[in-house]
Amino acid sequence: MVDMILDNRTAGLINLNLNQQQQVASAGSFPRLLNDAGSQQLWGTPKQGQTLAEVEQLLLDQIELIKAGEFEDWIIPAIVNDFKKSQKASLESNNARVSLMRGAFLSFADWDFYSAELDRMAAVSKQDVVDVANKYFGDNYISVYRIDAQNEIPPVEKPQIDPINIDPSRQSEFAAQILAMPFEEIEPSFVEVDRDYRVIEFADGVPLYYSPNPLNDLFSFSINIDVGTEANEKLGLASAIMDKAGTNTMSNEQLQKQWYRIGSEFRFGAGENQSSIAISGLDEQFEASLSLMLELIKSPSSDTQTLEDLKGIILKSREDQKSSPPAIARALYLFNRYGEESPYLEMLPSDAIADTSLEELLELPASLLTYKHSITYTGSLPLEDLVATLRRHHQIDGQLADTPEYRFRATREFDDNQIYIVNKETAQAQVRIEFADGEYSDEISVAASIYNNYFGSGMSSVVFQELREARALAYSAQASYAQGRRLNDENLMLGVIGTQTDKTIDALAAFIDLVDNMPISQERFDESTNSLLNRYRTSKISFRQVIGAVRSWELLGLEGDPRKNRYETLQSASLDDLLNFQAEHVKNRSKLISIVGDTSIIDVAELAQFGTVTEIEVDQLFVD
Repeated sequence: MVDMILDNRTAGLINLNLNQQQQVASAGSFPRLLNDAGSQQLWGTPKQGQTLAEVEQLLLDQIELIKAGEFEDWIIPAIVNDFKKSQKASLESNNARVSLMRGAFLSFADWDFYSAELDRMAAVSKQDVVDVANKYFGDNYISVYRIDAQNEIPPVEKPQIDPINIDPSRQSEFAAQILAMPFEEIEPSFVEVDRDYRVIEFADGVPLYYSPNPLNDLFSFSINIDVGTEANEKLGLASAIMDKAGTNTMSNEQLQKQWYRIGSEFRFGAGENQSSIAISGLDEQFEASLSLMLELIKSPSSDTQTLEDLKGIILKSREDQKSSPPAIARALYLFNRYGEESPYLEMLPSDAIADTSLEELLELPASLLTYKHSITYTGSLPLEDLVATLRRHHQIDGQLADTPEYRFRATREFDDNQIYIVNKETAQAQVRIEFADGEYSDEISVAASIYNNYFGSGMSSVVFQELREARALAYSAQASYAQGRRLNDENLMLGVIGTQTDKTIDALAAFIDLVDNMPISQERFDESTNSLLNRYRTSKISFRQVIGAVRSWELLGLEGDPRKNRYETLQSASLDDLLNFQAEHVKNRSKLISIVGDTSIIDVAELAQFGTVTEIEVDQLFVD
């Protein structure tokens, strides 16, 4: 309860006092509740010019507010309601149901006691919370500062590790016992229109996707517009200010409290080619949530100082990316793939951010509703009631504008292996291999899934077994043939390894060899296809995922659930199908290789054996 008063994502003290007021770049808290002991952890990231000590004090101030009882009475029942809502949502999945039972077992708790935790929480009073805060939150805490400086990494001599010959057909006695257990084979279930979902025309140019919720009273709702930062590069900044905005009748703090009171969450996001306005919560509050969402979208309110503070946080975050190995690695492979058309180089420049006015940002969300869009709803309301509610609040007046043409990004053309390397002092080098392979085609979907399961995904795959387990050349290793996500979208072969810096050359050589000369094993193929078949049988698309799946199939030009045909095709697949796919789509292709690592350890000259080497500076990867 103390943790949720501090940070519940919306109306906690940290959320309202620090994040929404932009007293820090970001902050939060979380508990670690173990059998023998536990801890409450608070974290924060400073703004430009802010010290870590100042962030620490701001976090401690929020605890002092709880110890003094300076929080509103309504928050406790709202938190209980939030927990109940979260439990309902989690119990939609079998994994969460098993996790709940496992939690009771590992806590050595009686099931009746463990499952009644929310009932006990509902009896907690404000004074109980204050007493607990004063009892446990004293001066006996540890503060940890992460400073932006190069760590002195002690040299470790690379030991000689002999490769292991791995037999994929071997299994332990315990595994044999489990696999020998009798069971009734599960038949796969596929999505059907009119049973699992419906699509109606809400208005001209506005389809409505409806999926019933048979388990509880939680809804998820979105308005999706195929207009993104490609059409207006300031939409990303608009989505950021909307998180800090109020309305003409409510301040941002009042709005956040209202969202939490009614048990709803709001999200506005903008991608490259699509923007989305979404809410989720309890169906009994759907109409109130919809009304509040549209009020915020149509009449957002903020002030210039809030925007200026936000600009400062965004610009500092951009600068921080230039020293972050994961951010550098991502920017590098996108630069290697797209060149000057890398998304990182097409972001809104810093001077354009600085010059952006509050008025133009606040006008953008409402302008999206003048375009053709789609509506999605999953919940317990009957379709007729849903439509009636929408007609009361989301009236479509006049002709809606067509959305801009979708922008497809294409991998740059190259004839031989191209190696881009960035010098970064890290203990672990990040290596990525990729190349494009035509455009999406459903004809290769089954073969691609077999290839991925056999070669690159999971702990039993060729890549993981050979690079990590057998040769100790990587901390992490995976590969995937990623098909395009819509018609005319390009396919990409991707491979990623994290390796000890002084093993980079050996790891890259082994990885390239595996990609071009895939080891062949009938036993591994049988295991891969069997696991895929079992995945079809057991991984049912939940009602919450149906609309997303249907819309993704539509983008691929597919009618109905394609998994039924794929399941049937998979049952007759052979090792030759895998080998033909590998030979036609993967083997001996020219590759883009991106490496982030310490060039005082990696021999750059030796990399030339793999292709043309280009050393890249970090500033080349990010927009000014």
